[in-house]
Amino acid sequence: MSAIVVDSGLDIPTALLDQYGIVEIPAHVHWQGRQYRDKVDLDVEEMFAQGRESKDFLTTSQPSPGEFFAAYLRIAEKAGTILSWHTASALSGTYASAQAGAKMTGKDIQVFDTRSVSMGGGLQALAAAEVLAAGGDIQEAKAAACKVRERINIRLVLDTLDYVLKGGRISRLEAKVGSLLSIKPMLAIKDGVISHAGRTRTRRRSLEQLLKAVTDACSSFDGKGFVVALGHACALEEMKEFMSQLLIKLPRTLVIPYRVGVGIGSHGGPGVLGACYYNRDF
Repeated sequence: MSAIVVDSGLDIPTALLDQYGIVEIPAHVHWQGRQYRDKVDLDVEEMFAQGRESKDFLTTSQPSPGEFFAAYLRIAEKAGTILSWHTASALSGTYASAQAGAKMTGKDIQVFDTRSVSMGGGLQALAAAEVLAAGGDIQEAKAAACKVRERINIRLVLDTLDYVLKGGRISRLEAKVGSLLSIKPMLAIKDGVISHAGRTRTRRRSLEQLLKAVTDACSSFDGKGFVVALGHACALEEMKEFMSQLLIKLPRTLVIPYRVGVGIGSHGGPGVLGACYYNRDF
């Protein structure tokens, strides 16, 4: 028997974690002198509801090697092999922490760097889980996850520049100029690298730009074989509308809606809306 482990930064919806028996290890959130577990003690909407006026910027940290060690030992009581997927090593220390914890166990634990964030990594773990659930072997599961890692793209739009400024992703001058011009940026994440992918003057235009980026990437005329995970922080209605427009254009697309965790939410801010997408078939 094999088991799959992920960290909470991969944002896999609870229903899918339960469906495939995936174990999620929560990241730590440090805020206002207290420590929380991502999605266990604090979710992104609670964070924004409590902290809109706070000057404190929360920080996140990966689970310790000891936490991974304890979790792996517990899981290994029933699983002969553990496959563990984690947030991009270029953006987080979680992968290194999981590796260290795995080595401490002496068990058959294979740790993978998704080179991605949020459901960009979560879709990799889910691809492996689907193979195992269908009776496939470990090598087939790993190959399926690797294929997603090669194909996955992420685009996200922000409603405010305040949070990426606090997180050090842009300079104060850029944020000031962007705010004065009411710029709504679109970011791309690929192979652990965050880059600018566009900017508009209005929220409506930014969502149109995001929709075009996603639909242009589909390799079929109707969405067959296209997978899109749509994540949001405090933008549920906009996400529903985006999903509706996407399915009008590409009706056979598999769409997975979800709410981002504190990791993405704290850097993107309220109103962040993102898409993680790839083509199963070319």
